[in-house]
Amino acid sequence: LLFGAEEGCGCFIVYEFVQGETLKERLSRGALAGAEFFAIFKQLLSALAYAHSQGLVHRDVKPSNIMLTYEDGDVV
Repeated sequence: LLFGAEEGCGCFIVYEFVQGETLKERLSRGALAGAEFFAIFKQLLSALAYAHSQGLVHRDVKPSNIMLTYEDGDVV
């Protein structure tokens, strides 16, 4: 994550490009099997717990803001 401001251009945020799909897109193809659901849920809870331990609160947790990588299905 990179952020800053440039004169005449305003503020900007640059995120890592993630090759994959959102959880919303994945769910549009059907329900998650038990093992897939728990793998995603465990990673999501771990990431949120870490963010909270650093004093950060993510105020927009929803399937369209959760990325799943194509390579190994990791949650980003």
